[in-house]
Amino acid sequence: MQIRDLRQPSSSPPGSSRTNTLAGLLCLVWYVPSYVAFYKLGIALYFRAASASTLWLSDAFVLAVLLLTPRRKWPTLLVAGVLASVAINIHNLQWGIETGLIDNGEALLCALLAQRWIDGPFDITRLRHTLALLSAMLAGSAIASLFGAALVVNTVPGHDFSKAFRLWWYSDVVGDIVLAPLLLAWSRVNNFEIRRMWPKQTAELAILIACALTISFWRFNLDKSAVTNWLLPILLWASLRFHPRYVLLIVLTTTLYAVFASVAGLGPFVHGNTTTIDTLIELQSCIVILTMSVLIVSSLTSDRNRTIAEYEAAEKALTASHAQIVDILESMTDFFFSLDRSYCFTYANAALLTYRNRARDELMGKSLWSTFPGLENTIMAEQYRSVMETRVPVSFTVFHPVMKHWFDFRIYPTDDGIAVYSILVDDRVRAETEREDDARRQHEFVRDVLGSVTDGRLTLCLTEADLPPALAIVEAWVDLSIPGGRKQIRTDIQRIAEAAGFERERWQDLMTAADEANMNAIMHAVSGRCQISSSACTIQARVEDHGAGIDVQRLHRATLERGYTTAGSFGHGMKMILHTADRTYLLTGPEGTIVVVEQDRVPPPPPTHSWL
Repeated sequence: MQIRDLRQPSSSPPGSSRTNTLAGLLCLVWYVPSYVAFYKLGIALYFRAASASTLWLSDAFVLAVLLLTPRRKWPTLLVAGVLASVAINIHNLQWGIETGLIDNGEALLCALLAQRWIDGPFDITRLRHTLALLSAMLAGSAIASLFGAALVVNTVPGHDFSKAFRLWWYSDVVGDIVLAPLLLAWSRVNNFEIRRMWPKQTAELAILIACALTISFWRFNLDKSAVTNWLLPILLWASLRFHPRYVLLIVLTTTLYAVFASVAGLGPFVHGNTTTIDTLIELQSCIVILTMSVLIVSSLTSDRNRTIAEYEAAEKALTASHAQIVDILESMTDFFFSLDRSYCFTYANAALLTYRNRARDELMGKSLWSTFPGLENTIMAEQYRSVMETRVPVSFTVFHPVMKHWFDFRIYPTDDGIAVYSILVDDRVRAETEREDDARRQHEFVRDVLGSVTDGRLTLCLTEADLPPALAIVEAWVDLSIPGGRKQIRTDIQRIAEAAGFERERWQDLMTAADEANMNAIMHAVSGRCQISSSACTIQARVEDHGAGIDVQRLHRATLERGYTTAGSFGHGMKMILHTADRTYLLTGPEGTIVVVEQDRVPPPPPTHSWL
């Protein structure tokens, strides 16, 4: 009989409540007869002199069904089991009700304990699941046997409680251990798994079963004095070679043969000087120890085989992934290589080998410094050592002194060294250099034009080094974003100018120029700062901000066109600054703008152009 795992979702769409009821009734059609059959089999294995059965199978059957069934169906199955027990014992209703409650209660308790200790569906090939199931069966049957022994003592006057407990517990434990794992193991099999067995394995299994039956016949019918259990090597061999379901099949076959022979008074467990109770307990102990040992060894072997299979599958996947990565690296036109911690090559892709006209064997295991002698004291060598020591990836663009080309390098730390990825960027560097040269020439052209048009009063600077330094006496920087910042600048200019003997009109012009620069910093860059410095005859105001700057394409309009404004740091006020300051220096770019205005105590000669 094959029991389907009822916990798995059905492939058919959910039906109505009438359909579910019909399915439940069909389930009971096979469940109740099966329960009755196992109940009757337990009675057939009854030791009448000991008033106990060798192995009780009905509660083991219920336990297996409960573990394969959703919990919502448990009440129906348990009630059906109790009613079946009552029907079997119709001549003694009280005994049927009480034994039915104890048997089904034991199965329920074992199922609850097993599900609590096992995560997910039971898998007999997992050692942890097997140990959890065995522990649940031992604990649940022990608790149920307390009630069973009490029932026996109350029913049979003069019966010893401890002896009744042992007999009940051993019978339940033997039935649970022999039958429940077998039903659970065969419930998960499919025809494909059976057909997948090789002919040699099938023949080997048949030989083992035949050997087990032959040894059982010999021990129980011919050589009753044999003490050594010759079945153990057969069962251990099966546990190492086959799935636990086949091992349990051999165990069940030999167990039933041993029990029937012992009931008939045959075999090594029946001696003239022993009682039937001693014979029963000795037989049950042997079955429990043998079955548990073989089941644990079989589960351990299956668990180990699965671990090995998973490891081999992972190794195969890793090998395939490694091969795929190598294929990608080999098909790249960019250069890639890896070094160990001694800076020796561990890999170099085909592009690098072709470019350097080297064979792979010429590089593998060779030192980077000996392969490329001119590389050791370069910036690339410093970056290699930096990544190797700090384990922090870097990227940079550099001219390779050995290959005589520009490269983009990306260096990454690895578990056993570093990996280097490089791209030939000669064309990009050449294009960038040309763009920078064009921008510089354009900047210089605009600078010369603006300087010429303004009679040298406006100087467009290329770098910060082109700006004039601060004068001898330097005031503290003033944050323009704080309230009163602009007013403080105006106050400082007036104080310093009056002390230096500047005419009122001169320092007022400087104050206007500086205030316009401060206002533009606030309006177009949100904030900025200003510093005043002075000498005996000159006052300088330096204003800095971090705005977007002025595009060189619009510098001429921003500086010369009245009312023009930009999204950068300057706009309407630049015209006013050039009109009121003696000299103006401008440095602008995406990082911000710096404007320096200077005013001498003596005014310069009037301009020669009419643009003012």
